[in-house]
Amino acid sequence: MDKKKVPKESGEISRRKFLKDAGLIVGGAAIGSTVLLAACGEGEVTTETVTTTVTETASKFICPYDDQEFTSLSALQSHVESAHPAEVVEVPKAMGYIAQVSIDESVCAGCGTCELVCAAVHEGSVGPSLRRIWLEKEPVELIHHLATCQQCDYPECYFICPLKDEVLCIDSVTGARYINNPDKCLGVGCKFCIDACPFDPPRINFDSENNVVVKCDLCKDRADGPACIEFCNAIALTLQERR
Repeated sequence: MDKKKVPKESGEISRRKFLKDAGLIVGGAAIGSTVLLAACGEGEVTTETVTTTVTETASKFICPYDDQEFTSLSALQSHVESAHPAEVVEVPKAMGYIAQVSIDESVCAGCGTCELVCAAVHEGSVGPSLRRIWLEKEPVELIHHLATCQQCDYPECYFICPLKDEVLCIDSVTGARYINNPDKCLGVGCKFCIDACPFDPPRINFDSENNVVVKCDLCKDRADGPACIEFCNAIALTLQERR
């Protein structure tokens, strides 16, 4: 299956300086900074990537300024903001996220068009592993629910990606958190971003045929905007602005 390639952005985005330099220890294997790898003496460093071994032990997020370890990204965030405020650089907010309108305005008909056009526009094919929006049908009350990436202000998927700004990127114009360079994602295939997503189900899908992750990018390169909104027969979707 041919994948649609998304042009690489400038990669000017970073919430913190540590996003490029911080090490991430996952199950005893180091991912990220080669400096921290040398200090830890773990992992095998090549000129392009870091070879990792993942076990079932908990992830540890390391502060690059004082080497303290935290078991959650939110804890590391709080620590950096309080202990190292001079290093904090805000990540721009996304222009918005795909949301379902109030049932007072419109009710999802459960047709699944949004899932189909989402995959078709991005991949030229359709299938459960290619969708970036999920339709959860309620067979009794017939009030269906739609779920997709919330384009979080503090995107844990981005922070945990070992190839951030190469594979999981933030668009400099729309602020969309999106997947770029899927071939490089294929080289890692770690699924860390899926595990890091705080929502249930995770709002990042996995294309098992091509071994890459896919997620909503707000159709950032599409002149008419998000296809799911445009083609929703019930006009049940909208682009909810960030506040």
